[in-house]
Amino acid sequence: MRRARPFLLILLLVAPPALADYTQDVLRSWRGRMAQAQELLVQNEYRDALRISNKLIKEMIERLGPGDGSTEMFGVVLTYKALAHAGLNDSRDALWYWQLVRSLYPKLAENDLSQYGAAAEYLLQNAEPQPPEPAGARISPPRVTKQIQPKYPEGAQAFAVSGPLVVEAVITRDGRIISPRIVQRLPAPTLSFVALEALKKWQVEPARANGEPVDVLFQLTVNYKP
Repeated sequence: MRRARPFLLILLLVAPPALADYTQDVLRSWRGRMAQAQELLVQNEYRDALRISNKLIKEMIERLGPGDGSTEMFGVVLTYKALAHAGLNDSRDALWYWQLVRSLYPKLAENDLSQYGAAAEYLLQNAEPQPPEPAGARISPPRVTKQIQPKYPEGAQAFAVSGPLVVEAVITRDGRIISPRIVQRLPAPTLSFVALEALKKWQVEPARANGEPVDVLFQLTVNYKP
């Protein structure tokens, strides 16, 4: 399998003086709305479940720090987001966020999702395979034509989380970016999320093998420095 040349982004950012803090009241609110989103998904009320999930993600980006518990909680909300997109027949976003869940917190992918019906079935049956390597071909690498830089999440800044985040994705022959996989992650899950949200908006000319467009693996490194 061919690998495209890695792209490196350096983010030099200053953390705010006060640490992010999520109190028991905040946690209760998050858990209550997570339960609400879960119930809506079971009832096939996908738009409402997506609205709640998106609002939770926004709040968590502002306040959530590092740790296994943070990663699991954030991963659950991303699972709800993936299920809602699947229920709305938005296949690209459904698989994108499901791949992120599997990469961030693999144990979540082992859970029984049968209560979510067809939306869960779609996620489980449509794992995106990595592309085969063109045999004996001369590869010209993909070219980024529009690059969006990720923001440093406020919660991660406040906990002074830093270091390199390495993400691998597939650039398809028609220039789409799919199948994100975290190769090297950081303790704050929000860092991975915002990096991939930026990557999702990049515009790329595909790689070519002997002049013909082909699927290739693409690696992105974001170096978060406080």
